[in-house]
Amino acid sequence: MTHADMLERRGTMLKHRMNALMMKENRQGLNHLENHLYQQFIKQWHQVEGQLNRTRRT
Repeated sequence: MTHADMLERRGTMLKHRMNALMMKENRQGLNHLENHLYQQFIKQWHQVEGQLNRTRRT
């Protein structure tokens, strides 16, 4: 598995986690911990996407 493949997989996993939290937020809202996790997932996803873009350019 190449570095780019690993980043793609990690990005996919983060998107699935974010989607699950978004669905829960739409249904019943998030508690403080879940909201914190959601924000962390978003930050991590942006970092992974940036790394993936840098990896693809080289």
